[in-house]
Amino acid sequence: MSRRLLLKVAGSAGFTAIGQANAHPFRRTDDANPATDPESPSKTAAIEWLTGALWRQTGLSTEFPGQVVFPKYSHIALKAIQAIDSRIALEDGPARAAARLQDQSSGGFFRQHGDFLGPWTTATYHALALARQSAVSVDETAAVEFLLDHQTDAGGFAPRSGFAGGSIVSTLEATHKSIVALTEQDAVSQSVREQVLTFLNDTQHSTGGWPSVRRQDAPTVEGTYHAVITLSVLGELTPATTRAVTRFLRTVQRPAGGFRNTLESVDCSSLICRFDPAATTRSTAQALVTLSWLDRLSRFSEDVHADWLADRQLQNPTDERLYGGFETAPDRSPAVTNYLPNTAFAAIALDAVGALGRIDRSATEQFLTACQHPGTKGFGPWPSSLSSLVDTEAAIRALDLLDERGRVPRDALVATLANGQRDDGALTHPDRSAESTVEQTALAVLALDRLDRLDAVDHAAAATFIIDHQHERGGFTNTAGTDTTTGSPSPQTTWLAVRALAAAEKLSRIDLAGVGTYLADQQADRGHVSESSPDTMSAVCETRYALETLAHIDRFDDIDRKQAIAYLRSRQQEDEYTNRAEARHVVAGLAVAGAVDSIDHQSTRRLLGARQTTAGGFADREFYTGETAMQRHAGTIEALTLLDGFTEPS
Repeated sequence: MSRRLLLKVAGSAGFTAIGQANAHPFRRTDDANPATDPESPSKTAAIEWLTGALWRQTGLSTEFPGQVVFPKYSHIALKAIQAIDSRIALEDGPARAAARLQDQSSGGFFRQHGDFLGPWTTATYHALALARQSAVSVDETAAVEFLLDHQTDAGGFAPRSGFAGGSIVSTLEATHKSIVALTEQDAVSQSVREQVLTFLNDTQHSTGGWPSVRRQDAPTVEGTYHAVITLSVLGELTPATTRAVTRFLRTVQRPAGGFRNTLESVDCSSLICRFDPAATTRSTAQALVTLSWLDRLSRFSEDVHADWLADRQLQNPTDERLYGGFETAPDRSPAVTNYLPNTAFAAIALDAVGALGRIDRSATEQFLTACQHPGTKGFGPWPSSLSSLVDTEAAIRALDLLDERGRVPRDALVATLANGQRDDGALTHPDRSAESTVEQTALAVLALDRLDRLDAVDHAAAATFIIDHQHERGGFTNTAGTDTTTGSPSPQTTWLAVRALAAAEKLSRIDLAGVGTYLADQQADRGHVSESSPDTMSAVCETRYALETLAHIDRFDDIDRKQAIAYLRSRQQEDEYTNRAEARHVVAGLAVAGAVDSIDHQSTRRLLGARQTTAGGFADREFYTGETAMQRHAGTIEALTLLDGFTEPS
């Protein structure tokens, strides 16, 4: 049997169980025919769910196909793309994605699936705008009621409701976007109008600008930008206001180009009122759009500011994913930042001042397009937003088990992971700036090995990094660095480390006996190999991890395997499991120990298949369970594969 086939079963546990040389431990031997089971899960739907979570440009995966949906980013990205090339036809995908975020109870829209803070007035404005420019239908009446409910006593609009049910403080952005949305719905009454004008009058500073939030805060370009648009929509933009705003913008312009957001630092406990006085792409773009709106560009050094903004385009980024996007400010490019809003605002502003020819328009469009998630068609703040290595490894593992490795954009993934290799040999996610870890490195190694592309990185250096983290107790620590006498090893980190070293063919460089001793020391009277209580999900998972680890290093005899099998077997009682979520781990653990026939296959398949959602995934959104949805999905596919639980052709 080929190594590839062996690696595809039981979480990369590529071996034949000890004492089972003449029988494949993962073959179903019962007479049940899953083809006759009406609840047989859909293999095709499971594959589509997986591929919908993959970013084509990077090869990375998100936890859910529907995870990255931001109406704001979708709306401004499409506006920017249209500004770059008006011949591009707008698509309905982003609007459909946003429409799914409407809250049925309030009528407002969430910013993304699972947003526990929302719904938001700002997201509602962007979702309504997306719907209006497409054939997508949303409940506009309910959305209008939601917006009106968020006008505060001060006259402005709050971004969302407070946790206690009341509205939080008004902001200029929420007021601007609520008024625009209500105006387009012909829902601005005289009372609403007067209250908003009172709010704008009360919050304007003597300098001529507006703060982003409260009257006592320093005026900002952002707050002024939102106020000017609100006044314009209401038909209340007077010559006096125009002169006052012009005076304020003169105070924040930089002679060398660019506009600061504010003259002084603004800081508070909330991100919505924390600003830095440095010139940024966003503040410069908003200042230019405001001046264009006021027809006052001639009073400023328009070319200098446009050139400053154009210079923020990333032409030679260290991360190729960001090529064509716009950085926040000179020499300020953190690993994770909102490149899409920067880029979209910059394109819109340069279009407003007739200076789009100063940038690489094609690269800008390509960057914005790369921020569109293939599953939802919504836009994220940067390419591969909210993706992770744990989800990526799980997705590739599941596709490999389903003979669908060809769906993975492997060249993109290889480039992404190779760019994430550090000087210490560790492999990391490109958007994570934390210290190097064994788990992240191991996940990257396992993903590349699944694709037969391990040689694309310095896997010897990656293996050395992992090896250096073997603890004196025999297990592996995640971040202990060179001091392996401190910190605590864990079964999960050890499981990942050993599997990765096996893939890199470096197992001979570690203390194999030490690994066995570490795991044996954790076996308890009930047979579980874990320091956790035997009645917990953790004990089941760690027992599975221990069995797979020992099989990789050929040291099953270091523990009482019969007891471990008996423990896992005991989790199924009368065709049910103590915890439905642990069934996949029980199957994988028993399979690797050559005892998968000790459980009832048909009832287990039925239980696993019943978890498939209408979208095709085997994991719905849940509270934190210790595993991501993609891991749960991949684990179920793994278990069903071991039980021959899929019957339809892919």
